[in-house]
Amino acid sequence: MRARPRPAKAPQSYEGIKFLCTLLTTLTVIVGSILALSQASNWAIANEHDQYTKLSEKWLELDKFFFAHHELRKYFYEARPVDAAAVSPEECSRAISAAYYTIDFMDYILNALYLTEKDHSSSLSKDQRTGWTSYFRQTFLTSPLICTIFWKYPTAYSDTTRDLAVRSCAPFFDRELPQCPSSSPTAKARRVKASED
Repeated sequence: MRARPRPAKAPQSYEGIKFLCTLLTTLTVIVGSILALSQASNWAIANEHDQYTKLSEKWLELDKFFFAHHELRKYFYEARPVDAAAVSPEECSRAISAAYYTIDFMDYILNALYLTEKDHSSSLSKDQRTGWTSYFRQTFLTSPLICTIFWKYPTAYSDTTRDLAVRSCAPFFDRELPQCPSSSPTAKARRVKASED
């Protein structure tokens, strides 16, 4: 009598192992995707906080400057022109320097918000860009000094700043920067002698 051949069980166990490997691979991909999304979300939140912190630090620097030099606020927040003949050479020079710093600050803020919005690295720009733009339009871009600097060097600023400043600074297109008298001791002595004559 011949022995009956046993049914082959190898293919069934191979199918079971194949199913188990596929299941484990699928679960690994799902868990990995969930972890990656979680990390991306955490990165976005950290990035947004970092950007907000940097923007706030820059804003506080500007506030501190105008706190320390409150006599210059009128040229930026009250839109008064600098009359080089009526103010000290130091104030005239400091006002021009502050205007350069202020327009650079505006350019930094507007460009940073534009770039984060463009590359979707933060929702901060969507929330803040309109507010910053409105604030700059109502304050700094009414300053004859800032607008005069803008028109002197329009290509030195980002497209975002240029787009905003071209409209806001149109009334100051043909102005010249104030010519501050020299504050050297020799120049001071000449001014004193000229006023005595």
